[in-house]
Amino acid sequence: NDVARAGLERVGQKQLEEARDQLDQHDYAAAHRSLDAARELLGGGLAVDATAQALARAESGDAETEQLVDRAKAALDAGRVLGDEGSAALYKKLLAADASNAVAQSGLQKSADVLAAQARSALGSRDMATASARIDAIASILPTYAALTDLRGQLAQAREADRATLDATLQRADDQMRAGNLANGDDSALALYRAVLKQDPASVRAKEGLRRIAQSFVLQANAA
Repeated sequence: NDVARAGLERVGQKQLEEARDQLDQHDYAAAHRSLDAARELLGGGLAVDATAQALARAESGDAETEQLVDRAKAALDAGRVLGDEGSAALYKKLLAADASNAVAQSGLQKSADVLAAQARSALGSRDMATASARIDAIASILPTYAALTDLRGQLAQAREADRATLDATLQRADDQMRAGNLANGDDSALALYRAVLKQDPASVRAKEGLRRIAQSFVLQANAA
C-alpha cells in the first residue's frame, strides 16, 4: 500500500544519504553496503546510479594515488630524485591533486634533502657544475627549502675561491712565460695554462698564453 511504499522510500533515501556520507569519509566498504540497500529499497534510479558512479570514481582515484605513492617512494629509496619518474616529480603530482597530502609533503622534503647532500658532495669535490645544478633543482621543486640560502652562499664562496686560484695560476703561468720556462715540467707556462683551461675552458687569458707559446715554438724552429 501507499504507506508501506512511502516508508520504504524514506528508508531507502536514508540509506542513500548514509552511502554518500561514507563515501565522503572514504569508507568504501560501508558505502557499498548502504548503496546496495538503497538500490534494493528504491529500485534503482538516477540518484542511486549517480552515487554508484561517484563511488567507483573515488575508489579508482584512491587506487591511483596509492600506486603513485609507491612509485615515488621507490624512486626516493633508489636515490632517483630528478626526471619525470623521479621522486620529486611524482610527489609534486600528488600535491597537485591534494596540497594537504602529508606523505607527499614529507617525500618532497626528503627529495630536497637528497639533492642538498649531492650539492654538498659536489662542492667538496669542487664540481661547481653539479653543485649548481642540484641547487637549482632544489629551488625548482621546493623554493622554501630551509638550507637553500646557505647552499647558494657556499656555492658563491666556492666559485670565488676557484676564481682566485685560477687567477693565481694564470699569474704564475705569465711569470713562467716571461722567465722562459715554456714547457719544462708541471710548473711550466704550458702546463699551467692547460690546467686553467681544464677548469675554465673559456679563459681568454689562458688561450692567449697557449697561442704565444705556440708562436714561440714556431720562432725557435725557424731559427734552428
